[in-house]
Amino acid sequence: MVKINFQDGTTPKVAGYLVDNFKGYGTRGSGYTYGWVTQASALDADGTRAMPINGASYPLIAISERTGTGTLPNDGTLPSGRLSVNFDSYDRRLTGYAHFDHPSYPARAAWEMAVANGWYEVTVAVGDTGGPNDSINRLYTEGKLVSSFTPVSAFKTELVTTTVRVQDGHLTLSAQGGMITEMQYLEVRALPDPTPGDTRQAPADYAYFTNPTAISDTKTATLDIVNGKLPIKIDPTSDIALGVHVVPGRGGVLLQSLTDGSIKVYETLTGKPVAYNANTSGGFDTVTISPTADLKPYTSYTVLVDGFQDRGSNSDPNAPTRDFQKFSTTFTTGAAPAGGGQTVAFNDTVEVTSDPGLGESYTSIEMSPDKAFLYVTSMAGTITRWAVSQTTGD
Repeated sequence: MVKINFQDGTTPKVAGYLVDNFKGYGTRGSGYTYGWVTQASALDADGTRAMPINGASYPLIAISERTGTGTLPNDGTLPSGRLSVNFDSYDRRLTGYAHFDHPSYPARAAWEMAVANGWYEVTVAVGDTGGPNDSINRLYTEGKLVSSFTPVSAFKTELVTTTVRVQDGHLTLSAQGGMITEMQYLEVRALPDPTPGDTRQAPADYAYFTNPTAISDTKTATLDIVNGKLPIKIDPTSDIALGVHVVPGRGGVLLQSLTDGSIKVYETLTGKPVAYNANTSGGFDTVTISPTADLKPYTSYTVLVDGFQDRGSNSDPNAPTRDFQKFSTTFTTGAAPAGGGQTVAFNDTVEVTSDPGLGESYTSIEMSPDKAFLYVTSMAGTITRWAVSQTTGD
């Protein structure tokens, strides 16, 4: 994997990340070749190499770094008490950012990196953690629109992950149609084809997560940006549900991946991790992430899933498991729900028991749609079904 941070200066500010400080496309001391080109030359179809920019002809604002304290615009999306920010407490990957375009530019810019032809997973942080909300962020990767949003003070940056195919030896990121589109950091990883003998493209051989949703006792909300509507004002008491698209002939969620650290939930701006419990359905086709405590109000969070495994081939129990495609999503909570006690009664009747010594530690319980059966999954991968009386509920 190649990781690049867009920042001032030449000394890396984040361990493990290469530096991009808005220089023209060329060979770097790291052995990689990357940098900025003119957007027009990157997007033309004449088959010629893109033209590197002359970084000296671009204003200093092309690459910026936020330090110290600041005040976010009072646009009504955050309480006035949440507008003062301390950039020095932020994830260092999010304090620097590069502009694809700006009114003071001599020409719009795009970014390229020399890579072998093939499929890649690309993760990129789009936006800016401070300053005015004057952007219309539109980021394309290999011509695929992967981020499109107009920032507000409650949602100024998002982490997006996509898969793209490179066919000309250059991974290209561009921002046509946007205005003051900004990029903070970038991660690029090859996506190999595990079944090169078939006719499917590499991404079709990997399961992936879809439809991220926040679910609370009172409402459900998508965590995708839909028609420009940002995932803000999310109930802080929510669980996070991810749908699973499986590869035909392969199983869904590998139970061990629920606890192996491949799921990360953290405060977007500071990187502070969130403790959670993760679960799956009886069909291994969803993942539910339940924070162990309510999320903070008016706070941006990111969910990142990387290294998560499927259950392997349905026809060959000895076949190896396989990674899911990398996944990320960003959202911002709203106000904490008003307090209101509920009367809850418990009894000590044991309805379902398990024997951990036999590998029966249960991971999820789910009712069938007709309420006739109760399905329980275990850490051993078994699914047990109990009939439920339609008259007594027993």
